[in-house]
Amino acid sequence: MKTCCMACLCPCIAFGRISEILDKGSTSCGASGARYILIMYHRVSRLIFVLLPIQTAKAE
Repeated sequence: MKTCCMACLCPCIAFGRISEILDKGSTSCGASGARYILIMYHRVSRLIFVLLPIQTAKAE
């Protein structure tokens, strides 16, 4: 249950731990977690930039 709650609240840590296990420690948990955060930031920012013009066009 502890791991499940951690994965729901902070998926970057869970991603980092799984990545560290899979690559047998060649990449640290922190580096993999940071990579996850960058990937998610990129995905969310692209989504915002796609949806923002649609919302302003509907408002007009």
